[in-house]
Amino acid sequence: MNDLKRGDIVKFAVPLDENSNIIGGYRPWLVVQNNKGNAYSDTTIVVPITGHMKRLDLPTHVPIVWGDIGPSTVLCEQVRTVDIQTDWKKVGTLPPQVMTHVDQALMMAFFAAEGGEKTYGVLEPFLRWLQALLPHH
Repeated sequence: MNDLKRGDIVKFAVPLDENSNIIGGYRPWLVVQNNKGNAYSDTTIVVPITGHMKRLDLPTHVPIVWGDIGPSTVLCEQVRTVDIQTDWKKVGTLPPQVMTHVDQALMMAFFAAEGGEKTYGVLEPFLRWLQALLPHH
């Protein structure tokens, strides 16, 4: 068993394919697997975090600023299963208030409404709150 929890942000390397749009390399990853699975499995489910605030119009992108993680975006469309390793560096844990937005973005990645209509209105109050926190240039 391990002490990895849902919402933990861990840094580790995933092989990077330079001819691919799949995120890899050494970076922060957000654990999105449930805690029961984390406690008893040798694998977990993660999504990457990028150090750029980009494409916030996409319903699968969740902006964050938390702990040692500066302004970043959780990319919930890039879900992957990885082997749990002992050399991972835990850098923080997102609070339930932020994980609620991650859950919504994951739902959009897997269960988006057909027809392309925008169904991410639940994120709009969070985006306004986050915008107020960011320094204005």
